[in-house]
Amino acid sequence: MYDKQAMYREIEAYMQHINFAYNCYEAYISLFDINERYNDVLNLSPGFFTITRFSLSKCLLLETAKLFCGSKDERTIQKLIRIVQSNNSAFDTKLVLAEGGALVKLIAEGDCNANVSWRLGYDGILVITGNGHIPDYAFDETPWGAYVESITSIVVEDGIDVIGKNCFIGCTEVTSVTLAQSVRLIDNGAFYGCSSLEEITLPDRLRRIGESAFFACSSLKSINVPDSVTAIGNGAFMKCYALESVKLSSKVSEIQRWTFAECHSLKSLDLSAVVIIGNSAFYNCKSLMTLTFSDMLGSVADYAFRSCPHIVASGIPATAVIGVGNTSIK
Repeated sequence: MYDKQAMYREIEAYMQHINFAYNCYEAYISLFDINERYNDVLNLSPGFFTITRFSLSKCLLLETAKLFCGSKDERTIQKLIRIVQSNNSAFDTKLVLAEGGALVKLIAEGDCNANVSWRLGYDGILVITGNGHIPDYAFDETPWGAYVESITSIVVEDGIDVIGKNCFIGCTEVTSVTLAQSVRLIDNGAFYGCSSLEEITLPDRLRRIGESAFFACSSLKSINVPDSVTAIGNGAFMKCYALESVKLSSKVSEIQRWTFAECHSLKSLDLSAVVIIGNSAFYNCKSLMTLTFSDMLGSVADYAFRSCPHIVASGIPATAVIGVGNTSIK
């Protein structure tokens, strides 16, 4: 025969791993109706509604029922067995607390390395947690690659400082990305092909944006590159067809080749800190009209402004070397 106080404590500990959602309600009613006094004790328990990262296994639920009912209430135990059998996925799936206290059922979770973990909930949010670097990946090797169609939002939490190569490549359903202020590098191809991405705020400590980092993010409408950024890689924003507004860092002195090529919606740009513009940097930016150049501009490479028929440029110094295929700014 169990000591009642010990039983209370054990049940309370178990109950920290149970939650009313996902078809568990009948199980609680079955347990609580047996003894009103136990019901009051559990409902008043401070930890009763605490939701943790750990799921409640079928065995744990049945063991709790046996503890609570004793060997004399076989009918209640059998009912619990039937509930568990009919709701197998609810008891096997892990639950986590999301931002704001909402309960989220997980699709999958795992580790990127010893210091960085990830989880994806049925709310569509992929959360990256830990410290240090998210590793580099090949195109088809991301640990969440099997679930890209379920990912609608990405949250990189504080402590992550590098988003590795190709991390979120091909996440075509992602509409928003939230980056912690700790991020200082977005590496090559990090958000390549995130064609539904509409908004992202770059952190104030960011130093570099890698090659093709936002290539073909064709729904992205604006980008504000903070003054902490000193370098933007080749093709970083190429084929961002919806991109209308760009604010560049005052410390970016070079626009590398293909950086903004085929940004069809881009209308104006302040290049007053830029001294070098690379090959085809603004190729086929067919809506581009207003450009402000630095009086320190040194060179504009071949075809940098090819197929930009509407440009009205100002401030081009006479000493600047202008390559071929740039008739629109001559």
